[in-house]
Amino acid sequence: MFRVDAPVRDASQDVLDEYLQGFQDPDRLRPVYDLMGLPDVLPAFQALRIDPLGWYWAELFRPGEAGASERLVFDREGRARGIVELPRELEVHEIGEDYITGLWTDELDVEYVRRHALDRRWD
Repeated sequence: MFRVDAPVRDASQDVLDEYLQGFQDPDRLRPVYDLMGLPDVLPAFQALRIDPLGWYWAELFRPGEAGASERLVFDREGRARGIVELPRELEVHEIGEDYITGLWTDELDVEYVRRHALDRRWD
């Protein structure tokens, strides 16, 4: 079990606007989101993965997925081991003992499989 103490981030219309810009036709989706309403606060994380060593990779929430993807990494005992920043264009598919693989999309929407070395010497 791990816990992260951080300030609460209030949801706002600006956050929704930023999120909807990630879709092809944001104006078509806006009425749906307007019906649901915004939550009072934003989530801290948007994804959680556990790697083969039992380490937790908690991806910080980013509205609209703008900017780099940051993951807080915790070992099996819940101790914070570091922060890993990955390019926003990389959709992570697997975290191994010494690598991260994913799908990379370039500015022309061409997809590539990428494998990045992972150095766990965080002590």
